[in-house]
Order: sequence, then structure tokens, then C-alpha cells
Amino acid sequence: MGVAASKSEKLWEACGYGRVEQVRELLQFSAIQVNWVSYTHNSCPIHACCAAAPSQKEKEILEMLIDKRCNVNAKDERGCLALHHASMKGHSDFIAILVKAGSETDVQDKNGWTALMTAAYWCHPQTVKTLLEFGSDVQLKNREGRTALHEACRSRSKNEHQVEEVVRYIVNFGAQVDDKSSTEGEADFTPLMCAAYHAHNGAVRALIEASCDVNEQGTNGWTALHWAADKGHKDIILQLLQAGINTQLTGKLNERAEDRTEDEDIKSLIRNFKYTPTVPKICVTGQTNDARGRTRVEDLKECSRRNDASPARSAVSTMSPPSSRSGSISDFSDEEDVSKSKNTTV
Repeated sequence: MGVAASKSEKLWEACGYGRVEQVRELLQFSAIQVNWVSYTHNSCPIHACCAAAPSQKEKEILEMLIDKRCNVNAKDERGCLALHHASMKGHSDFIAILVKAGSETDVQDKNGWTALMTAAYWCHPQTVKTLLEFGSDVQLKNREGRTALHEACRSRSKNEHQVEEVVRYIVNFGAQVDDKSSTEGEADFTPLMCAAYHAHNGAVRALIEASCDVNEQGTNGWTALHWAADKGHKDIILQLLQAGINTQLTGKLNERAEDRTEDEDIKSLIRNFKYTPTVPKICVTGQTNDARGRTRVEDLKECSRRNDASPARSAVSTMSPPSSRSGSISDFSDEEDVSKSKNTTV
């Protein structure tokens, strides 16, 4: 390894470890290669910087690299930009710096992941918001046919408030709430099915408020209720029941949701729950609509017909995210295969 190559390799290391003064010194070396691809890491200094833990030092290093005209759209061996790495780490301030320096927001890595999908999966609300405000496409799908909304709903984060916040941001920016993933990946899940499977109560609430179709079925015939029952998520089950989900829908093996659990309490909850749809205001007040010449009896009959239809969708509520409260890119393909739930054919 020559002197220039040696110094360029040192630059990568210095960027990854936040050594500001060493980076500044190395960048003064005329032969330094700011877009050097590390022999060891197969990525550039800018990737190392954005993949590091958040700190003021790393922000300063990023600005120095950009001042030296580094390629903000350089890809690592996985096809990720620095933007992907910053999104995984939740560097929302890095996102703004990179995009203003020319970073493309919708580049997909070798698995089809965008920076937005990455931020959504790793549950960084502010980073998601920043990417959306810079125009990230909420409709793009990765290799498994999942959108950023799917990834938010299958996040492994335990912070339910933040998961809900991410979901609401993405929904507010026009995501298709009933979009299905590809059967080539895991199963043709809707975001609601993902949220029900992974027990994200807040995400389920946000999707129901966004008028998702709670009765949507996968190719195996399962609804979100089947998945919630299969996993034993009682709180999710109650939300779905209150939203008017049809408990009689069956899978390909003719199994209803209650058949997917051995918990007698859950079986009883599903079997005996009485859905009470929201009564239209006209039924409550008993007012007539004289302009149409309708009588109170006719209006009540209309209410009855609406109620008998048992609408599964709730009214759309205000979708503004709740106030904020107080996680190297891994292989996203190693996630649990949700199609392999017990005794099911998905």
C-alpha cells in the first residue's frame, strides 16, 4: 500500500471514530482520496462518518468531507448511500446536510430499501419527518414489496409512542394504507397486518383512524385479526373488534380468527364481542330533513340500514403526530419470516 493509499485508509478510520483533528490534517494532504473505498470496509469515508454514533464531531467531519467535494451519492458494497447510514442512526441533521449537498433521497440499495424505509424500520420519527419534508417517496417498494409504512409497522422498536408517530407521519404524506407486500418476500401483508403481528398498538390505532380496511385478507385468507389472535395480542384484538372487523372471515383452511388461538379468554372475546357502530347524529337527535321531505321514521330506517352494514372503517380523525417523547447497517433480509407462523399456509 502506497503513502496516498495508506493515508486514505487512515482517513476512513478517522471519519468513523470522530477524530476531527486527524481528519482535518489528512484532508490537507494533496494526494488524499476523499472518495476512497476502504480495502477493509468496502465503503467510503462519508459512509463511515454517517454510520457512527451521533455527535457534533461527526457533523463537523461530514461538513469537512463535503467541503472537499466528496461524492454524497457514492454507494457502499450493499448499494447504500451515506443517507441510508444516517437514516439508520437517526441523524436527522445529517439528512438535511446531505440533501442540500446533492444527495438523492430515493436511491434503493441492493434489497430495494430507501433511506425512508430504513429510518421507518429503525423508528426515528424526526429523521422520517425530515426525509418526508425533503420529498422522499412513500410509495416505493423494496424487494419484498414493502413500503416505508410496512417497515414502520414491523419495526422492532419497543417505543410504541415513537412507532405510532412514525406511522402517522408517513400516512400524512400520502401512503397507501391498504397496500400489500409481495408474496415473494414473506406474505402479502397490509401495514395493519404487520402492526397486528408485531403488537404495535399505536400503529394499529393510527391506521384505523386513517380508515384502513380492517377486513383486508391475504392470499391465505387471513385478516389482521387472524394474526393478532395467532400471536395472542389481546389489546390489538380489542382494537380490531371495536373497529368493526368481521370475525367470521375464514382462511384457506376454513379457520376463523378464534380458531388461531388456544387462549380461551381470547376465543371468548372474539366470539362474544358485540360490535356497536357509531350512531349517526340524525339518529341521536331525531331531527328530520324537511328539505328532502323525509320523516323521522324514514331517517331512522336509513340509520338502521347503515348500522346493519357494520362499517369496518372508522371516521378519519386528526392525523397530526403526537408530541415527541423520550438505536453498521445490518442485513435487513434476516428479519423473522412472518409467513412461517404455526400451522398456517401463507
